[in-house]
Parts: sequence; C-alpha cells; structure tokens
Amino acid sequence: MNDMKTLKKILIFTTLVAISLSVLASCDTYIAGKDPVGANELGTVRVNDGDYVIILDQSGEYTFKNMEDELYRIHAEEDGQRVIVTYYFADGSHRPGSPIDIYKVLTKDIFEMNEAAEDSIGNDRINVESAWISGGYINIRFGYYASGMKSHFINLVSYPQGSGDVPVTDAPYFELRHNDFNDGWNYWMEDYVSFPADFDTESCDRIYIGYTNYYGQKNIIELSKSGSDPDGTGVTTGDLRVKLQ
Repeated sequence: MNDMKTLKKILIFTTLVAISLSVLASCDTYIAGKDPVGANELGTVRVNDGDYVIILDQSGEYTFKNMEDELYRIHAEEDGQRVIVTYYFADGSHRPGSPIDIYKVLTKDIFEMNEAAEDSIGNDRINVESAWISGGYINIRFGYYASGMKSHFINLVSYPQGSGDVPVTDAPYFELRHNDFNDGWNYWMEDYVSFPADFDTESCDRIYIGYTNYYGQKNIIELSKSGSDPDGTGVTTGDLRVKLQ
C-alpha cells in the first residue's frame, strides 16, 4: 500500500513538472488566448554601497520591492551574480513591470586549464542548446543526463598560450567541460551558465567554444562578441535540473 502511495506521488509530481514546462518553455509569458503578458530575461546583480539593482541584458536597470530579500532567499546576493528574472510587462508596453519569479544562474570565472586539474574538470558529454554573448558574459544553455541525485561540475576552460590543445588560433578558444561523476542517465535536464567575458573584446570580434556532445562528437561553435541568443528563443525557466557547481 505504501508503495502505491509513493507511486501516486511520483506520478502527480511528474505531471506537475510537465505542466510547468509547457507553461514556462518560452521567452514570453502567456495567458491562454491572449498576447504575451511578460517575459524572462537574463541579468546581473550589482551591489553599490549596500544598494541592490539588477541590470537586465536587454532592458537595463531593474528593481522591485523586497528585491534584496529575494536575492538572499535564492543565494544570489553577490555582486556579478547572474539571474533570470520573470516579469509582467508594464502597462501598455513591453518594458519590465512587476516580478513573477527570479532564478539564480550558475556564474563562474573562466578556468585556465592545467594538468593537475584535468581529472576534476572532467570531459563528460554535454550538449550546447544555445550560446550567446550579452551583458558582458558568455551565456550557455546546455543539456545533460543525470539521475537527480548527484552534483555535476560545469566549467569553461581556456588553455595557456601555445598549447597544442587549441584547434583554432585566429580568436580566443574555450571548452565547455562537464564532470558528471559517473552519474546515471535517468533524466534529460537543461540549465544555464554564465562566464564573465573578460577576454580582450577590442582585438577580436568572435570567440570559439568546443564541447563533446552525447554522440561523442567534438563540436566547435563560433560566437560573435556582440551577438544575442542565436535562435531567438530567449531564456526559459521551469526545466528539470540538478545541483551544479
């Protein structure tokens, strides 16, 4: 009997997740039969003398009541932390209005690869769903398999100048690296990560990112430094995810 109750709870939870994915899998927020009423947008938390503001990549400065409390609630209170804000449009415009939700995005510095770190950085398979440069950050939406029981490591690595591991040399080259710690492939999950674009943007107009996909193929994508989300879908929320570091 307990097993049946547990199974029912799992089925109910799965149904709710599926509903939330169908509602939130768009850069715009909809009410059935009406025009979009809001949007999701990436932004950066900035702290100046204890005052908090979020600089949205497209819409600029954004604040709302009790924002500091919300940032602390999701552990996103550090200066430079990336977040996704879901908001209603302000009356009669597509400008950000009242917030709906806020989600912390994994934000990390680019790591310069060295031999000692090779094992911990990992080189497990990962898919890049989209990638773009905005807000002064390299932003990547990625997909991966997981059991939901283990943390995964996600890093963007660079190589020392002259390294033989760099397949292209006409612009900065990075690799998206994944360590799944031998986790199971029970569920497909998607999430976001942002890395400060602190390379010399004045001397190059593009970068390259390499990664190994789930077919075991080494792919290299080219990003314009001024590019936005290349497929135009914007950012989404509501995807299944595990703890990422």
